[in-house]
Amino acid sequence: MVGVGLRLEVAGGVRHNRSVLITSRQNPIVKRLAELREAKGRREQGSFLVDTPRDIERALLKKMPAVGAYVCKDYACSEKNLEAITAAKIPVTEFSKGAFEAVAYRENPDGILLELKTWETTLQSLKLD
Repeated sequence: MVGVGLRLEVAGGVRHNRSVLITSRQNPIVKRLAELREAKGRREQGSFLVDTPRDIERALLKKMPAVGAYVCKDYACSEKNLEAITAAKIPVTEFSKGAFEAVAYRENPDGILLELKTWETTLQSLKLD
């Protein structure tokens, strides 16, 4: 585990705050994020994961409410998305390769997962103009 408040530098000179490095697949954060693979977990937690660079970029551009970002430097990460995450002051947690693979949706992940809050999707919440 990396010490609290440690600042790590990544490629391109972009700096990101990393409060912790999660290495264990048994870590409660890893287990919580793994639950988001199932509809029940997403519904109960009120959040979901976005894992492709294009979808992350779109979510950041739309300023969707983010819970946190999870990064693994063992994979190629979009510098543009890392900069946008930092600019948006989204909390970033670094994962080891093994822990990241436990929560990533895809077999060959891109190195960034963005956790977003869900929104109301009932008919009553629908706003008609």
